[in-house]
Amino acid sequence: MGARALAAYAASNFGVALTESEAGRHRDTFFRTYPGLRAWHRGVPNGTVETRHRGGRRRIEVSAFTEKLNTPVQGTGADGLKRALALLWERRASCPGAFPVLLVHDEIVVECGEAQQNEVAAWVRSAMVGGMAPLIDPVPVEVEVKVGATWAG
Repeated sequence: MGARALAAYAASNFGVALTESEAGRHRDTFFRTYPGLRAWHRGVPNGTVETRHRGGRRRIEVSAFTEKLNTPVQGTGADGLKRALALLWERRASCPGAFPVLLVHDEIVVECGEAQQNEVAAWVRSAMVGGMAPLIDPVPVEVEVKVGATWAG
């Protein structure tokens, strides 16, 4: 986002008042710190384009700058999550009594008995890594598994 949008975002989401000039300096510092992101942003072509996820799916007629950046990233995450769910299905015999009940963005909620929680956590972690790793190789995949009595943890 540009400096004006960053200042508005900081105010509305965090209660931080920034002038447009201050927001611009923060933005410049961010891109100096992460030059690869700056190059990625600058490499986005003008006009309407086709984007592709790492899994091969495509989206045609993408014209908004943010969609040109977000579609491949978010779509690849969605592809990895679907692959992980397929791996859970294929490997379901290794954790009988564990049931995926909900998928939200990049999370899979699984119900199981308390005695199974460590085995199920390993099952889910393995599927999440196995689903995502081929799409983003050689970038390592980090998976955080939380166990709780409810979805809230």
